[in-house]
Amino acid sequence: MRRRQAAIRNRAKARVVVVGAALFAAGLFCVVGAAAVLLWKVVRNPAIENGATYLAGATLLYASSHCARVVRLAVLIGDPLVSLREIGLVHFLSVAVSYMSPFKLGEAFRVFETGHLLHNGGLALVIVWVERAFDFAVIALLVAVASATTTGLFGTIQPLILLSAMFVISTVFLFAVAPEALRALNLFVVRKYEGQRAIRRLKIIQWLQGWIALGPRVVSRRMAPLAALTCLIWGLELATLAVLLPTRGQDLAKLAAALPMFLSAASWGGVLLAGPVGDDYALVVSWTMLALGVVAGLLYAPTRFRTARSRLHAAGQPVRLQ
Repeated sequence: MRRRQAAIRNRAKARVVVVGAALFAAGLFCVVGAAAVLLWKVVRNPAIENGATYLAGATLLYASSHCARVVRLAVLIGDPLVSLREIGLVHFLSVAVSYMSPFKLGEAFRVFETGHLLHNGGLALVIVWVERAFDFAVIALLVAVASATTTGLFGTIQPLILLSAMFVISTVFLFAVAPEALRALNLFVVRKYEGQRAIRRLKIIQWLQGWIALGPRVVSRRMAPLAALTCLIWGLELATLAVLLPTRGQDLAKLAAALPMFLSAASWGGVLLAGPVGDDYALVVSWTMLALGVVAGLLYAPTRFRTARSRLHAAGQPVRLQ
């Protein structure tokens, strides 16, 4: 019986490895394809509003913001055994896939690849969730500043308000309400069920409780560097926006008016489709993310597939019981 259960677990692990490798290959293929399409469009129709100096400066600022995101991700992981190089490669490829996906659906790819890197999918989900929590805290502040300085912005920030509200409500429920609800559910299962049914339900509840408890542990004693890095990240992103404004950052009112569309694009994804401050912003974000994503994906692919092959081999080994 134990041998059969172990064999079932090994087959499940093998399927996860195969699916993960296929998703990685599909994501890399899409990023390379999107980069080729973008290059073809730029060559055929180079509709650029600002000069090369401003575009180069904006590209450098935007790339720097994502380098700061790599450092923040490394701080959240907090494991010296995980290579900073691999963290950076996973980040750049993941954000390229995420920026290509509408409504941030590419975040699932990010969670999956981070989980592969850490050998822990639950921890990866918590880390990505905490990243978004820090980002949305800054976004909420920026929305408040933009609303206070510019009138008539509700229509442009309505998607952002909806997304922020959904995320805040779900975060409060997850970390404040869910633990108490799970304790009550645990007691209900103990009283209501018995035998294997009770054991299975109690294991699920125990896993959820352990996963939720990872949130405070991830940020424990790291709030100051995480907050500083988040401010640096968004400062660099706003500097990118200011450089590409027609007034080149001199008109703060115009910067405030452009903020909602900028934040909506950053929050919802799909920046390949439209830019918040003309085509130049979309172009800078697109070529920066796609170029970094292509390079990172090609550099990471040998390690990624080699690791997948070794895990697949380990999952296929005969089960030995002690």
